[in-house]
Amino acid sequence: MKTNNENLVYSLNRDEIHIWIFDLGNSGQDISAWEHFLSEEEIQRSKKYIFQNDNQRFVARRGILRLLLGQYLRIDPTAICYQINQFGKSAIPSNAIRFNLSACQNKVVIALSLQSEIGVDIEQVRFLPDLDRIAKQWFSTKECAELFTLARDKQLDAFYHAWTQKEAFVKAYGEGLSLPLQGFSVTVDPGLPGGILSISDDVEGVSAWKMITAAPDSGWRVAVCVQAEARQNIFWHAPTLAEFNPLLSIQ
Repeated sequence: MKTNNENLVYSLNRDEIHIWIFDLGNSGQDISAWEHFLSEEEIQRSKKYIFQNDNQRFVARRGILRLLLGQYLRIDPTAICYQINQFGKSAIPSNAIRFNLSACQNKVVIALSLQSEIGVDIEQVRFLPDLDRIAKQWFSTKECAELFTLARDKQLDAFYHAWTQKEAFVKAYGEGLSLPLQGFSVTVDPGLPGGILSISDDVEGVSAWKMITAAPDSGWRVAVCVQAEARQNIFWHAPTLAEFNPLLSIQ
């Protein structure tokens, strides 16, 4: 996975997709460096987590998102007001920037575009004793057929390759599970690039969606789906937390 940082950070063009990956690590010790970016509503939400580690991860994720959007939009991160639709998708009213966030364990991924709807998902590839049952429940007939023809030692990685794509597409689509997971098919073979192969009752709509897939670290899968007719230039950013927020370096 190529990482591009020179002269591209915080500047987004219409033909670009920016994908940011963060490893929170022991972010809890620096929670105050994120908390002051949050709104009062977000701070109250953070207090609802029973476990301290979950609270700290939430605060760090929301702080990172606000700081990142603030830099792109050239505004105070604390002044950002989100609008959330009935399906839980966030947007900034009257602004062309589109964004989506996904988190798993200590990993956080944020994808951004201009005017094009976007969705992202990250998953850790973990053993699933009931993989067959889950796939039959949530995958399309086409996806199941492809999954179960692969060698058994490839099926786990294939499952997550497909699952992240399906999650990313549903999030980009922006209407929750009103679009059933079994109602569309993506690439399953982990050796192939991701892609939307079919959408029920919308054959022509497939070309409107682009899929980006990657394995940023061993044992991890990421997928980003964007609604775009033209080719998009993809830029990956993976700074350390201290590089991204200098306040973390202050002892």
